[in-house]
Amino acid sequence: MPGTLAKLVLAELDERGVSGPVVARTKPSERHTFFALSDSGRATDVISPLERFGVSIGSYGSAVILPSRLERLPDAWCWWERRPERSSKLPLVSEVVAAVLTVADKR
Repeated sequence: MPGTLAKLVLAELDERGVSGPVVARTKPSERHTFFALSDSGRATDVISPLERFGVSIGSYGSAVILPSRLERLPDAWCWWERRPERSSKLPLVSEVVAAVLTVADKR
């Protein structure tokens, strides 16, 4: 999802207590990737509204470019916006979608 929206979504997920790892990148454009678990509340009925906001849901097993380090380097184009933690759980896809729709409605 686009970086400006991603920062709002991350704050919303933090508020809900369900945030997980997030990778940010600047090439070819600023985008963020949220890692989430597939769940039965799949977001197929909200794909069109999500596309309006520049958000897409990767299919199961999609390839993701990961940062090579846990800390951000000054010239890095890919970094962990939220690093993975062993003790934290991944949010569900439906939770991330709900957060996107909540913050998008407020804009």
